[in-house]
Amino acid sequence: MRDRSPGQPVPEAVLPTPSSAAASGRTTIRVSLPSRSVLTLMIAAVVFGLAAWGSSAAHAATTTVKIPAESQYVAIGSSYAAGQSIATQLPVCGRSTNNYPHLVAKALHLKLTDVTCGAALTANAIDTPEGDQPPQIDAVTKDTKLVTITIGGNDVQYSPTALACGADSVTCLTATPPTQLDSEFAALPGALTTLIDMVRSKAPGTKIVFVPYVRIVPPTTCPALNFSPAAASLVGGIGKRLEKVFVDVVKKTGVIMADPYAVGADHGPCAGSQAWIAGHQATNGFPYHPTAAGHVAMAHLVDHALGDG
Repeated sequence: MRDRSPGQPVPEAVLPTPSSAAASGRTTIRVSLPSRSVLTLMIAAVVFGLAAWGSSAAHAATTTVKIPAESQYVAIGSSYAAGQSIATQLPVCGRSTNNYPHLVAKALHLKLTDVTCGAALTANAIDTPEGDQPPQIDAVTKDTKLVTITIGGNDVQYSPTALACGADSVTCLTATPPTQLDSEFAALPGALTTLIDMVRSKAPGTKIVFVPYVRIVPPTTCPALNFSPAAASLVGGIGKRLEKVFVDVVKKTGVIMADPYAVGADHGPCAGSQAWIAGHQATNGFPYHPTAAGHVAMAHLVDHALGDG
């Protein structure tokens, strides 16, 4: 289910062809206009999501971390961060000008370099080009003051499995052998830790905020998912395992976490206008990927995690 070909990556979504005029794949934007999200998420909700994994992590999410205006901010991630198919799309990688990195940069008056890219594996953030896009870590420099990271789902077939199950809830159940999935999960914590270590090495003192994947399968399913009970169990199980990996890595590395999965049980595809993630059909976005409202929520969680929300 995962296509590792660098010329045509499709684990998360079918991407627009990169334009030759933007071959570097980096979207750098200087933003200084104030824009606070209209969505109010109390910091207590974030603490609730962190409380189970240690006071140090909860403290990191509730302590004010002041990042000076006009500081350099790099966004690393897959299509869950890029804003696949959300208006307005940039020429490469399925990036939207309304993805959560752009919203965070606007709210905090930061200079954004957005290297998020649909279909990215963790390897594409560390050392492996994705098509003509260089490794995302290359965008981090000694002057970088904030890095957000949303990556790892493609390594363990999260949204690819959701897309497959939405299309056919029978064949998707056996598309990825359990032993392969177990092996991929076993490798993911080390890869994420390596990425975080590389960020710290290139930009000592930078603030790192890890933003997990929005939860696809809510506690109670609905027709919007287009999943059989078995498919919902499979996709939901991968999401739960992925969240545990993220929580464990955050606890081990001591980075900040802004966690939409932990507070998103009531904002799945069944939540109508309150959905943070689309189901089988997406009106402004891509199936089984964050909605525009989801990106607003993620941006607000990052603001809160830094003490600015």
